[in-house]
Amino acid sequence: MEEIYNCTELNTLELLDVQGGGFAYDVGFAWRELGIYIKGGGGIMGQIDVICDLVENYKPVN
Repeated sequence: MEEIYNCTELNTLELLDVQGGGFAYDVGFAWRELGIYIKGGGGIMGQIDVICDLVENYKPVN
């Protein structure tokens, strides 16, 4: 196995890209909202719960 010595530290933008950045946050939040919808009983009550949660807690990553 060949060893590689010329490594460089990732900057902030590269770290976000490697970690998924906004996409990972959005997918995780979508799963959260699905759980809230199901727990709210589905239908209109589940939709109201999801809308309230989105308004209060969703903070998109730029």
